[in-house]
Amino acid sequence: MLPLFELLMKAENGKAMEALARQFNLAQEQTAQAVAALMPAFSAAFKRQSGTPFDLMKLMQQAASGNYAAYFEDLTRAFTPKGMSDGQAALGALFGSEEIARAVADQAARFTGLSQDVLKQMMPALADTMMGGLFKQMTGQIGGGAANPFTPDGMMQMQRQWLENMGFVPRKPDPLEAQMKAMFDNPFTKAMQEMFTGPQKTATEVDPFGFNPVMKAFQDMMVSASQPQAKPEEAPKAADPATDAYGAFINRMFDTGLEVQKSYQQSLDQIFESFSRKDGA
Repeated sequence: MLPLFELLMKAENGKAMEALARQFNLAQEQTAQAVAALMPAFSAAFKRQSGTPFDLMKLMQQAASGNYAAYFEDLTRAFTPKGMSDGQAALGALFGSEEIARAVADQAARFTGLSQDVLKQMMPALADTMMGGLFKQMTGQIGGGAANPFTPDGMMQMQRQWLENMGFVPRKPDPLEAQMKAMFDNPFTKAMQEMFTGPQKTATEVDPFGFNPVMKAFQDMMVSASQPQAKPEEAPKAADPATDAYGAFINRMFDTGLEVQKSYQQSLDQIFESFSRKDGA
């Protein structure tokens, strides 16, 4: 997965910055500042809208349902009435409300010194482009090698790859990996391994959910539910391995690829948190 900033740089055959600068009559440096100021907000929005694997699948389905790939290929389309309408819809899906998007634009304006109006107009185009980039990356059109997603076989292959990457299903055995396993699966090697690592579990002892962090977490949850509650003085339980694995995956997937000032990132996080509290009130 490419970081979001690097993904954006691949839009319109690497001319995304030029297209944005031309549209808003900005210098290249100003355009770069605007994008750098807005990208952490998009990163936070993508992560918040991908809280669970089901949320992520819903987000990917939305990326695949619109005309977003066309905007990624030609940013001028993102500035048409249709493109702006699609961009506003994408912003709504990502940020949840127009108020959050407005607050993000205001924060970026104060950080860069650029006009808030310019940043507000830029955000729908960026949303179009990022959703298009997500779709093209999801389908392997960036980097190549993926099946056509619009055929039954291609869609099944995409879903299988995604589920394998997330650990929901075991990976198909690699022929080379099988050969290596056979090469080292002998009594001498096992004896050496036990000498250094201790006895290994037998086939009947192997955890059938070991390959799948989500199922493993479910198993652990069921086991812990059948046991007495921990006493207050006992050490806290370790973090949920499934949550950790999925969170790390999402953080990598929607990483900005930019170094952001800690205070600026905190101010953006506070925007999302404040509106989340309002919605929950």
